[in-house]
Amino acid sequence: MGLTVYLSNTDIEVLNGSGSGRSVSVNRVYSKQMPEGSFLNGIITDPEGLVAALTDMWNSFKLPRKGIRLVINTPQISVRVLDMPIMNQSKADQYLQREFEERSGERKRLLGFYVVGRDSKKKTMKVCTELADVDFIDNYVQVFESAGISIKEINSGIGVSVNFLKKLKFAANTNSVIMIKDGMTVTAIYFVKGEYFYSTTARTFNSLGTLEYAGEISNAISQIVQFSKSEKVEDNIADIYLAGMTTEDAVNVYRAVSMNQSDEIKVFNLVGMKGVKYRGKNDSINSLFYPTAGLMNMTDQQNLLKFYGKGKIIDNTARIRKARLVIPYVVVILIMTGITVYRGITLSQDKAKLKQLQDYISNPSIRLDAAKYDVLADEIGYISDHVNAMRLLDAGIDSYPLPVYDVNKIVDAAAVGLGTVTIDNYNATTGVLGVTARFVEVDMINTFIDRLSAQDCFYAVNYTGYSEISSSGEWVANLECILADSAGR
Repeated sequence: MGLTVYLSNTDIEVLNGSGSGRSVSVNRVYSKQMPEGSFLNGIITDPEGLVAALTDMWNSFKLPRKGIRLVINTPQISVRVLDMPIMNQSKADQYLQREFEERSGERKRLLGFYVVGRDSKKKTMKVCTELADVDFIDNYVQVFESAGISIKEINSGIGVSVNFLKKLKFAANTNSVIMIKDGMTVTAIYFVKGEYFYSTTARTFNSLGTLEYAGEISNAISQIVQFSKSEKVEDNIADIYLAGMTTEDAVNVYRAVSMNQSDEIKVFNLVGMKGVKYRGKNDSINSLFYPTAGLMNMTDQQNLLKFYGKGKIIDNTARIRKARLVIPYVVVILIMTGITVYRGITLSQDKAKLKQLQDYISNPSIRLDAAKYDVLADEIGYISDHVNAMRLLDAGIDSYPLPVYDVNKIVDAAAVGLGTVTIDNYNATTGVLGVTARFVEVDMINTFIDRLSAQDCFYAVNYTGYSEISSSGEWVANLECILADSAGR
């Protein structure tokens, strides 16, 4: 049994349960609203407010204060999945330290990793790595310790999701995308043949259940589709899974994806998963994806916190110090003497400036303003894209008829009481809508055409051929409906 804590943009979620490697069982779910202005996209903007909320929650529910796993969905923790030779955990640590040392530069970073698969034939193992700045992790440790809570493990939302989905063999051998809503952001995790490939987070601006929200999700999917093409991924995306959204959202997203991408992509609302059980009747994977994933155990794990406070971190400054030893001894003495004199003169000034800078950086309002600036920058980019799109639309709106959703409803209404119709294609250049109609009697075809011709949205309705299906006795007609100039205005 264990306790997993997830900090979202809107709530503090705590799950009591266990993960066996093949299943996850959730016994109790505790939640509390996140204090306004204290947390944004993985950044603690008001430490005091968060400490107060955590203290109150732990006291109210009498929760355990040790052995806590914390899950944070944030780009501040870098996640990579890579292949490496099979080796024990100690050697894997040395191997990965060397792998990431060159990329860390002067930054002090903590490394965590766990094994997600082994290939005995190739003698390789697939490892998911997590890399985070020491200062970033330190902020969380200090906040929880101030609330009297001891964190045992810290993992990223992407990291626990990769481990969770891999262990449950979810969407194995397929190209799929898991889209997880957290407040006004949606994180998309792209899997190729069941293996983690890419992830991205986008901000949304519309409400759940609206066509506009579905359009934003469809745009995010479109970006992943384009990315997969640029990376020359062989197979197309087959399935989209939505977590934190409604069934209505899934229907709207499917319609948007079918119109803009491909009608072969399937969209599912993630309301349940095989191997995941909740005791609470109202609890589901749809609303508790990240903390549920955090309950799944990890194979051969070295957590980010293993070397926190113990000095073993990725730090290239050690190499720089060694290089300085080759400098002639006399030059070193002269340099150090100059530094000592300089520091003696400026020490008081530096202390004052340092304190002023620390006060500025730790000011909750400054941190919140910085986080808001990032959000506003995203919003400006989003609005700029829409302005450019509207300019393009304004330039071409009179060039040819454009179909709207009402045209589909008019075609369906014209077939009521006669048979069934299917809209097969649309040519934006000519304004021709391809329709296939199925009727029991051949005379119904003319009735259907008369109904369509009476509509203002069509300039003309023409036959392109019809035939009888002997097995069912139905008559099938292929029609070309030419839209009037005003149909798409």
